[in-house]
Amino acid sequence: MNGEAKTGSKSDEKRKAIEFNLANAQDVGELLHKVEGSQVFFHVLENFHYLTDDVQRQMAFDLRTFEEMRLRFVILGVWRERNRLVQYNGDLQDRIAEVPVEPWEEPDFQRIVDRGSNILRIIFSPDVRARIFTEAHGSVAVVQELLKKLCERAGITETIPDDKPESDLADLAQLQDAIEVKVAEYAARHVRSLESIAAGSRVRRATEESAALFLPYHLVRVMVHRTYNELKDGIERKTLQQLIKDEHKTPDNVRTSDVTGMLSRLAVLQANQNIVPPLFDFDPGTRRVKIVDSTLYFFIDNCDPEEVMAEIPHPDPDQIGDSTEGQPTAA
Repeated sequence: MNGEAKTGSKSDEKRKAIEFNLANAQDVGELLHKVEGSQVFFHVLENFHYLTDDVQRQMAFDLRTFEEMRLRFVILGVWRERNRLVQYNGDLQDRIAEVPVEPWEEPDFQRIVDRGSNILRIIFSPDVRARIFTEAHGSVAVVQELLKKLCERAGITETIPDDKPESDLADLAQLQDAIEVKVAEYAARHVRSLESIAAGSRVRRATEESAALFLPYHLVRVMVHRTYNELKDGIERKTLQQLIKDEHKTPDNVRTSDVTGMLSRLAVLQANQNIVPPLFDFDPGTRRVKIVDSTLYFFIDNCDPEEVMAEIPHPDPDQIGDSTEGQPTAA
């Protein structure tokens, strides 16, 4: 705290130190009140999911203190499970309200298409709309990207003048071209992220009694070989463990504790690899692995899984040809 007094051309400045600890929610709250006065402000915490689990958990407890001090927060984050903060701190039950932005339904997509069509003076046929909505699997980002790509391939980059007729976009072959272009664009990001996850640290080091498991690699392999219907509600931990066993070189060594431990560290692994937004999330409540980045549904549904895995080196060259016999592998 400082004050200033002026006399002629000279000025004196007085300062007063205020002791506070930024690790203490009470101190932070008091500082905010000093700045804001008695008014109630809403503080926005964006990209909350980028924080580590420990920081998120601590914030969940600090929110209770802030609530008592009449400080309100709007927290923006990406995750699949409900009541994430309540899971960290049960004292927040009935004190916070969740406002999910999903799911996006077909009527929402129809309004997006209608609004854009009116602005550009173009018409998307019912068949084209239906195909785009099906391919999107509930992702508004994919709907918008496919609409844009289709317009680009049709040569539409601006509003059609009023003295010309509206353009009718009904060519499904043209839409298929747009889908293939978008899959290739997503591949550049998703394959790199999947490779980073697959190269994660070994869950258990090799000993005389057991072989290294390389579970993150097998997690990636299992996920890219699934269909949208298998992925949309998440894959239960027990099912995932069996799928990994079915292809693993040493299935008897794939224990429940190993799989659970790997899944529990999945968020940290992705954060350490700078995968933003994360691709996968493990919900301890439902014990399911879920896809977070909705564009991954579109990519997995349209990619060749073996081509994807061919770009992801197996972390143990000795296992190539055993669990993946007859399938392409990275050099």
